[in-house]
Amino acid sequence: MSGPRSAADFWRGKSVLSDKERRDALAKLAQARKLIQEMRQVMDLPQIERCLSLADMNLHFAQWNLGEDVGLAPELEEE
Repeated sequence: MSGPRSAADFWRGKSVLSDKERRDALAKLAQARKLIQEMRQVMDLPQIERCLSLADMNLHFAQWNLGEDVGLAPELEEE
């Protein structure tokens, strides 16, 4: 990864990731969410389904924090 690495640079508005690194990270997050959503559809154990739901929510907010145009509530997204 390239770009500023200090908290001071971050708070000055300097990017921590290059555009390519950001795009790559967003693509991997989307792949991970797709796998989790597929697993949730076949899971019949409530505790595991909940773990997968929380994982999806965290990945959703990782996308949001990287500037992806995602809604505020991942559970309301269409699959």
